Amino acid sequence: MASEFKYWAFLSYSHQDNLETRRDGGAGHVRWAEWLHESLETYKVPRAFRKRETRTSEPMPRRFYPTFQDEKELPINADLGQAIRTALEQSRFLIVICSPRSATSRYVNEEVRYFKELGRQDRIITLIIDGEPNVSFGNKAGFSAAEECFCLALRHPLDSKNGIDTTSRDAQEPIAGDVRIKDSASNREALHRDVSDHRHVLDNMKLKLVAGMMGVGFDDLVGRDQQRQRGRRKIWISASTALVLTFATLAGVAFWQWQQAENRKQQALQTLSQSDFMQAQRLIADDKDYDALAYLERSLTNNPDNGAALTRLMTLLTYRSWFLPSLDIKQDGAISLTQLSQDGRLIRTVSGHTVHVWNTQTGQPSIQPIKPDDFVYYSQYSPDGTRLVTNSYDTTRVWNVQTGQPLTDPLQTVDGDWSAGFSTDGRQIFTTSADAARVWDAQTGKPLTEPVMLGHDVTGVGSTETDILMLGGTPAPQVSRDGRRIVTTRGETVLVWSLQGEALPELLKHNGAVMLAQFGPDGDYVATASRDDTARVWDTQTGELLLILKHGYAVLSARFSSDGSRIVTASGTNACVWDTNSGTPLAILHGHTNVVDSAQFSPDGSRIVTASYDGTVRVWDTQTGKQLLTLQHYLTNFALVASNKQTVTKLETFPDNAAFLSAQFSPDGRRIVAASLGGSVPVWDAQNGLPLPGPRTDENGAELTPIYSAQFSQDGKYIVTASGNSACIWEMPKGNRKFQFWHGDQVNSAEFSPDGKRVVTASSDQTARIWDAQTGQPLTEPLKHDGLVTSAHFSLDGRYIITVSTNIVRVWDAQTGEPLTEPLRSDAAVNSAEFSPDGRRIVTASADGTARVWDITPASTKFPNWLLPLTEVISGQVLDEQSVLQPTKLNRLPTINQIRQELNKPSHNDDWTIWGRWFLADPATRTISPFSQMTVPQYIEDLIQENTTNSLDEAESLALGNTNFLQQISAARQSLEQGTNSPVQH
Repeated sequence: MASEFKYWAFLSYSHQDNLETRRDGGAGHVRWAEWLHESLETYKVPRAFRKRETRTSEPMPRRFYPTFQDEKELPINADLGQAIRTALEQSRFLIVICSPRSATSRYVNEEVRYFKELGRQDRIITLIIDGEPNVSFGNKAGFSAAEECFCLALRHPLDSKNGIDTTSRDAQEPIAGDVRIKDSASNREALHRDVSDHRHVLDNMKLKLVAGMMGVGFDDLVGRDQQRQRGRRKIWISASTALVLTFATLAGVAFWQWQQAENRKQQALQTLSQSDFMQAQRLIADDKDYDALAYLERSLTNNPDNGAALTRLMTLLTYRSWFLPSLDIKQDGAISLTQLSQDGRLIRTVSGHTVHVWNTQTGQPSIQPIKPDDFVYYSQYSPDGTRLVTNSYDTTRVWNVQTGQPLTDPLQTVDGDWSAGFSTDGRQIFTTSADAARVWDAQTGKPLTEPVMLGHDVTGVGSTETDILMLGGTPAPQVSRDGRRIVTTRGETVLVWSLQGEALPELLKHNGAVMLAQFGPDGDYVATASRDDTARVWDTQTGELLLILKHGYAVLSARFSSDGSRIVTASGTNACVWDTNSGTPLAILHGHTNVVDSAQFSPDGSRIVTASYDGTVRVWDTQTGKQLLTLQHYLTNFALVASNKQTVTKLETFPDNAAFLSAQFSPDGRRIVAASLGGSVPVWDAQNGLPLPGPRTDENGAELTPIYSAQFSQDGKYIVTASGNSACIWEMPKGNRKFQFWHGDQVNSAEFSPDGKRVVTASSDQTARIWDAQTGQPLTEPLKHDGLVTSAHFSLDGRYIITVSTNIVRVWDAQTGEPLTEPLRSDAAVNSAEFSPDGRRIVTASADGTARVWDITPASTKFPNWLLPLTEVISGQVLDEQSVLQPTKLNRLPTINQIRQELNKPSHNDDWTIWGRWFLADPATRTISPFSQMTVPQYIEDLIQENTTNSLDEAESLALGNTNFLQQISAARQSLEQGTNSPVQH
């Protein structure tokens, strides 16, 4: 029987598992059939086993050669069916590479079934590379049927006719090798990047398969193989020691040279990446967004760690609108005309003598083809989308879009009509010929006018409510009424493109100006302070109002404690401490005699410091509300007195009664610094209230100017202040001025970066600036706005800067000073803006009574492999080696669909997947922004309920194409005009 076998083993596998980049877009995979084929054919059986017989009772070979792999063995023009069966008959063993892909392959299933039919079921060996075996039986918790890696013929026995008996389970389990990476992820497939750490698993599984064919124990074979490897290593070590000594120096030099070359290469790629990023910024400024996408894609290809380029790409995609391919319709014959119905649900195509109507959601025909009597030159939908008018040489007809049947007799025209169209109300039809136009009744098809002779060529016709418009030139591109779709043609193909709209901010509404908004420590909540006499707490995911903290006066400040369990608010002459969970007041801090402008917790949350217009700073116990310290600043007056030709210095001290704008603890909680309108920057001991040396703002005897902000560095060694046209860094404890940063107008804020190495300032000269805190020199070009900049803040990780200018907020790269977002616009002046703790979102507080939550970017800087192909699909172009933009070679619609399949895997739910699902979702029904839970319809309903002119205008712009919403908006406008439902005045 031995002579009938040609092959030791037949490899059965899905060809998708033998590709580095599979059809699903996943890259970096092991070419499993190549690896296994080479491993079996090159493995040398240890000498100790060569006198034994194999499992098939044959003499033990030196190598298991040949092994059958169809991609290597079959001729190009072979009869695959017969060739495969012959190879199976000539193979001693069948090795099945098992994965969810091979489990659904009919070829793999048939190969296993036929091998069983040959009576060799006991010689089937499996190698599991991905998925889970036998999960389709439903007895393995945590796995879905989609993860099944055994095909039907492996799971079930054969029946009497050699078919697969799916009613019973195969009792004989095949020998199985398993090379999956064992971790918590549902996808445990080994990738190329994992093989270095996974090599011992691959080697062991290779030995397990070989042991199965040899008929020996796995442990015996492993032991012999290890013994052989040790012997080889001894010989190799002895022989190579001299070579190592000889080549060590040369190798070291070569490695150093290689390392230097790699460093130069990486530096060049980083330089190119930064250059592409800067070019993208210029293109965005010139409104060439599609070109900018191509540059950002190459920037990240050359340097995936370019966080600025990544953030700019994400905010560009998130806050702009883009057309993506959503449908590909194929029909026989070249397409001469296309048109969308006004609701965007139907598309009409014209090819020769035939008109087709398609469903834009499914790409399937909506009705049977409409076939006028002659070649169709032109056609158009009625405004309500129920009828269609077609134009042939001398005949115009009206058709029912639902049935495809004619509604009128032919409109008998003369000299061959060139176009036909409905009036705005759909009651008339206008036709044009070479030099004439005519009006018809759209219901009866009867002429309403005699032909109007124009004396010049007419290529199109349309109408307003009162006028007929004669149009010359090429017809305009076809766009649906709601603006969400356009249609193009290419040969025999119609492409429908769907508009992916920009993100919307989450609106948190008050009835008065919002003075300050702050994220809680975990980013899940926002506290807002408003002039409507309330502070409020909101859920940042849903926009749900969780707490209303009522006061008797305008609330100027609301701040969370470091653990988020408490909120301190400043209102009138008091501050109040609240329980975040219940909203109940825990303590009211009485004692100030004028408005309290700020209240903040100490780093450990045990104390609160308040600053007031009464000229005092006070410290309170958080638990009891007891006042611990009253801090007041005393100025020193130097007077020169002449007496008996001698000069005597007289010192006088008096309280500084100027208002304090803010006060804060040092990072270690041991000191307090305050900013005073009187121009002083006092520092106190936070334990006993004694004054400490501080910035000597009056050291030159100059007139003092108000201090708008004062802040400690993270290490507490320096204080930065904003005053007049400059900001200053003061060295503590001596209070000497270290650096002064000048602007062209008033400096409104100054802040250290979290690491203390930089300072950002905001000025009324329409710029913010980034300074080196070690040298005092500017680090970037000014961050320019079109109006005064009221504040600038670092994110907690120091990567970003947020600036506020009137009603515009922008985010910038803290290293380069380049803008990373679109200008984020509010309807009114923005009073404050802050980052969430993870830097993923920002919250703004506005004078129009709203706080807004904006999504910036997923928290992780490691972007997924689908992001750059998505960018290329949207851009439609790519940069070649000469930096010339060329059309993309990606098949755009299939690429989008592959990305959708990847994102829809239930095991994926990270920030990037959430963003991707949002971006590709229907913009009319998705959430308003990537990480919000409020949908666009919910948002529109809230705007209608608000019932102001502005809110209804915004609702109408978002509700295009939604008849129900548009009717509600129209009704709300009427009630607003009649004064039956007056809006709340903000």
